[in-house]
Amino acid sequence: MLPTNANDMNDSVPKVLYHYTSYQGAKSILAEKQFHMYRSNTMNDPTEVNSGLDIFFELLFDYAEERRKSDGSYSKATMRLGTCYYITVEAFNYYKHHTKENLVRFGIPEDEASRRAFIDRATSKDEEELRRIRAVYTLCFSEKCDVLDLWRPYGDDGQGVCIGVKYETLKEMKIAGKVKDEAKLFPTFLRKVTYDKQELVASIRDILDKMIASIDTEGARNLFDICEEVYHHIICYKDSHYKSENEWRLYFYTKMHFHRPEFNHTKNRPRPYMITPAINKYAFAVVATGPCSKYDGVDDEAWKHYLSVCELDLDEVELKHMDSIPYRRY
Repeated sequence: MLPTNANDMNDSVPKVLYHYTSYQGAKSILAEKQFHMYRSNTMNDPTEVNSGLDIFFELLFDYAEERRKSDGSYSKATMRLGTCYYITVEAFNYYKHHTKENLVRFGIPEDEASRRAFIDRATSKDEEELRRIRAVYTLCFSEKCDVLDLWRPYGDDGQGVCIGVKYETLKEMKIAGKVKDEAKLFPTFLRKVTYDKQELVASIRDILDKMIASIDTEGARNLFDICEEVYHHIICYKDSHYKSENEWRLYFYTKMHFHRPEFNHTKNRPRPYMITPAINKYAFAVVATGPCSKYDGVDDEAWKHYLSVCELDLDEVELKHMDSIPYRRY
């Protein structure tokens, strides 16, 4: 099982991690010293997490088929595999997989009442309410300050800003929220993204093998722990095509149904997000303007003035303009 704090998995870590954003986004971050963490299915590119989910679901289907053949029918094993599938679909709001055909592959009933009873047989009701993951929120960083593949989609097509934040500050972050009107702190995890599909498959197989073994011998480990263990790997996986991004992800889970996110509205849809606590002004290490932003001596003085108004220490923050990489507009 992963350590309680998944940050401990990183043997070597960078001193600074970089967040690419638009000028308006940078203005808000620097003034408020806060970031917005968006729900995983409403990220700029929600397929980033979905690619890991697709791999997980295909493995669940394969395991269920193997067990159905070996057991001669649906069994405790397929029931628990199906429950992992169902609660994962709900945790990530990934309902494209919520189909009649996929439910049948696990022997899950089609109607809602029977499906609910199916889940209840694998988990206790009280435990489900308290421990079930209801939403996943993420915030993306990179090890690099000047990556063309990040300027284009996240840095306003090269006209935005890259903000460097000290790793140690991000590692210790907790998210304040409300559950049924009571204040609550959600622990976060900070992990480096892997771009190796086979590594992801091997990790998930290892977890599922242990789950199946526990069913056959001592009874299943708690399914919510099993799913959460898998989620750490899914959330921090991307296709190898994106390897140049050198990405890290800060993320957290809400396990209560009544958490209260904020919302903004883009592309005619509401996007839920949670706000990070204000970080120490000394946590900011770099402010870099994009390669396509207009920048001269006047801008340099204006930026220094703005950073001082934001009460940032100019001796601590490196201000620079990224003009060294070739940039071609398409």
